[in-house]
Amino acid sequence: MLKGTAYYADSEDKDFLEILLIERENEASIRATTTWGIYGTWTIDSVAKKQGQIYSTRTVFPTKGASVGPGELSEFHASISFRMTHVSDSTVLIEGVWREQGEAYKFSGELERIESQA
Repeated sequence: MLKGTAYYADSEDKDFLEILLIERENEASIRATTTWGIYGTWTIDSVAKKQGQIYSTRTVFPTKGASVGPGELSEFHASISFRMTHVSDSTVLIEGVWREQGEAYKFSGELERIESQA
């Protein structure tokens, strides 16, 4: 299991993603919670399929935002693709893109390997 923070390019570290990632053979389960200033907090849960070195979620899935109420689905859909670089026994660097409404937001950060809490 991997956990950490990634920051959006051009955001001056004020907009970020908290990521929890569970690696499997050909996919990864991902939960990403992002904070975008006045737009609030958004959480997505999905499975990202691995194709080569790139992991990608389904092209469209609902996002949940605090701004639309706890547990409510927003009117927006998003997808995430990412790759893991500089993999070590304790950390992984992640680079990716959050896509939504025709826009693409690049992010990168460091995830730490943690013990499963199950």
